[in-house]
Order: sequence, then structure tokens, then C-alpha cells
Amino acid sequence: MTARPKVNWRVVAAVWAAFREYVDEKYDGIEGRLGYEVDAAMAEYADLDAYAPVEAEVDRLIRAAGRTPADLSAEKELIADAIGGEETTLVQVHVRAGVKEGFQAAANQADNRPGEHLTRALQERMDGGRATRLVRKLERLGADTERLLAEASPDADGNLGTVGRRTVSICRRLGDEFTRDDLEDAIRTEELESTRTIRTYTERVLDRLEYAEHPVNTDLFIPEEEAAARADELDLPDPEAPEHERKGYDALDADERLQAIRDAAISEAQERGGLGQLTVEDVREDVFHSGGPSDSGARGMMERAATADPFSYGTFHGTTALRCDLSKVDR
Repeated sequence: MTARPKVNWRVVAAVWAAFREYVDEKYDGIEGRLGYEVDAAMAEYADLDAYAPVEAEVDRLIRAAGRTPADLSAEKELIADAIGGEETTLVQVHVRAGVKEGFQAAANQADNRPGEHLTRALQERMDGGRATRLVRKLERLGADTERLLAEASPDADGNLGTVGRRTVSICRRLGDEFTRDDLEDAIRTEELESTRTIRTYTERVLDRLEYAEHPVNTDLFIPEEEAAARADELDLPDPEAPEHERKGYDALDADERLQAIRDAAISEAQERGGLGQLTVEDVREDVFHSGGPSDSGARGMMERAATADPFSYGTFHGTTALRCDLSKVDR
């Protein structure tokens, strides 16, 4: 019988205690399964198990459908100071020789100590590991397959879902992270050039990929969950918040400023039974907060915002305002 080398690494004590409890519950107290589970956790985390190629193939199919697998996976955050400051304990169990060697090589490649790597491997095993990720990815892949078939099917006018196919094609050209320039270049490869069309496809692509602007660098796009987490850490507006709340006034273009004013007027009307209005002060202080337009600039934007229904601009009861009357909206 081939000798099984012993792991002799320090891991976070709380994680090791939780893992021992996890194994005990999984096998209903049967002795001798701890080493097996540590071996399995290491093999899976270092992509040494038989199912690593399966997940790689599923990831390839997800990318082919115009998405990235990153938003469906528990990221392996290989942080060098993972154990820093936390109480540790020595883990001594026997594992397969190839697993120990491969795992140690993976830790070295990630610039981690083996114990740090093992701590995360144990945690991922308790969280469901590759099996849980594969189930989530296959569920998404099934939904995407249905959507792609629907987009490729003729509609009532005999069209072949051109917009949907173009959106998927653009998505396939993008990496796990991409810049605004990358996205706009990918859109232009579909012979889409106008500013309005680029904006429309930008929204379609981000919606399909479930990506959002980085909360600090608005020219970089990352998965929505990651963007939300970073925004929360930095106490910044959620990436899904309206653009005028996420950007400074100067960073908004003319259309975005008008949309911000119209959205605020609609919200005011909804809160007041269908009829609401914004004053110059409301636009300056409430819509754009500090650093917004001057009084004359606010009036100019309010007047332009009134060129669409259900808005009007004028003096109402002695106050210059942009009014929104939801009763004028076709229902």
C-alpha cells in the first residue's frame, strides 16, 4: 500500500472546529472519515479532482452563452494574510501523496502558506464546494439555453431576434472584467455606431451579464454582487442606484441629467397621489445635492424636461416648477 503523507499545517482554529463538526454530522459519528474529507477538500480546491474538467466545460458553455461564470462561483479569495490575527491550530491528518503535492504547489502559485490555503479549502467544502457551484451553474445554463432558443425563434413579424443575438455576440467578446472602452469597441464590431445605440446595447449587455460599474472607477465593469459589496465597504451608493446618485453632477451627460429630473418628478407625483412638482431648489438640492447646477442651469433643464409627457413647466401658484401629472399617462 502506498504511504499516505501527513498534513502538518496550521489553520484557523474556528474553521477546523467547524469542519470536524461538519464531518461528524455528515457521517453520523462514524470514525475515520476526517482524513478522507480533508483530502477531498484539498483535491477539489486545488482542482485535482475528477470533476474539475467538468466545471471547466460548464464554464466554457456559460461564456458561450454570453455570460461569465464568475458571478456564479464562490471566488477563491486567496489572500495572503487570511490567518493573520486569528487563533490557529495544527492539523495533522493523512492524505494522498499526489493531493498533498498538488495542493502545496497551488498554494505556492497563489503566494499563500499551505495553512491559509487549507483554511479556505475546508470552508469551501463546508459551503458545498464544487457540487453546489455546478448545480447553480447548470441551472443558469438551462435558463440561458431556453432564452437563446427564444431569441433565435421568429417573432410575430418574422424577425430572427437580431437584437438578442447581437447582445450575446457582444457579451462573448468581453472578459471577466472589462472597461467602458472594451464594451463600446465590442458593440462597434456589430456595426453599431450611434451614441444612442451604444448606450442601448451597453444597458442590454450589462443586464445580461449582471454586471455594474465599479463604485470607484466608473469606467470599469464588474459583477453586480462584487460591485455592491465594494460599495458597501466604502459606504458608497449601491451600483443599482440611479446614475445621478452614483455619479457627481459633472460626470452626468445632458440626457442623464434630464432623466434624473424626470425620475424625481415622477417619484414626487407618485407620493402625492399622481400630481407632483419640483422647484428650482428641489432640483439643485434634492436631485443633484451639492455641486449641482446654478439656478439658471436648473431652470433650463426643467424647461427641457417638460418637452415630454406627462411633464409641464411654468409658474404654479406663484412658484416656478416642473410639474408631473400622471393622469396624462396613457394606461
